[in-house]
Amino acid sequence: MHCDLVAIKHDSTGEEEILIVEMKKTFNLALLLQGVERLRLGGHVVLAVERNRKKSGAHNQRFGDLTELCRLLGIGLMTITFFKTKAPLVEMLCELGKPPAEPCAGAGKPACSPNFTNGPGITIREGSQDAS
Repeated sequence: MHCDLVAIKHDSTGEEEILIVEMKKTFNLALLLQGVERLRLGGHVVLAVERNRKKSGAHNQRFGDLTELCRLLGIGLMTITFFKTKAPLVEMLCELGKPPAEPCAGAGKPACSPNFTNGPGITIREGSQDAS
């Protein structure tokens, strides 16, 4: 399996921390699926995309929504803006880490209730996403 960038850091206990970065010109479904596939390898995953300075390409760059999606998946997201006369600007929009326990809780939004009751024909099992 090929990754765009891999970094390995050894902490004080000798444990390895692996960081995988996948880079593309634009954010698309293929990049997101690639990031999810890299999560299976273990370590941390960051998706990196170019941020367009021009307004003409901004209509399809919904970075707020993309940031939320990556946060829910536990994937980091960074953008890189290139300039002609100065160094590129790198912005980390979403820190990497584990997905939140309650993904629908947010500022001004009601939290999802994890305490569903079993209704007719519904069985909810702990740790399962399927209802049977």
